[in-house]
Amino acid sequence: YYNAIEVYEMVLVKKPSHTATHYKLGTTNYAIRDYAKAAEWFEKVASFDSLGYPLSTYYKGASLKRLGKYDEAIKAFETFKKTSFKKEPLDVAALKKTIDKEIEGCNLGIKQMAEKT
Repeated sequence: YYNAIEVYEMVLVKKPSHTATHYKLGTTNYAIRDYAKAAEWFEKVASFDSLGYPLSTYYKGASLKRLGKYDEAIKAFETFKKTSFKKEPLDVAALKKTIDKEIEGCNLGIKQMAEKT
């Protein structure tokens, strides 16, 4: 993964707005659990072409959730849930079925952070 990140970053030097490379950087950073960088890359993908990369909004939310940024994660999950596609890929349809659990987890995190234990 680390070698791939280096290669993808070299690609972006020559093609700074190459959406596929931004997406690959997001997924690679997500895989190595660098959720802060993953969220940044997925944000860039969403600003370029969220419909072409439908999972980018979901993984942005998942990254933010793992960083404890629950309010931002909920916004990303809600955006993902509301996005409609001409032909929804199977992986998107499956994730949309679990999105309420993701949001519920964020709400639980917000609640736990507010409680003094």
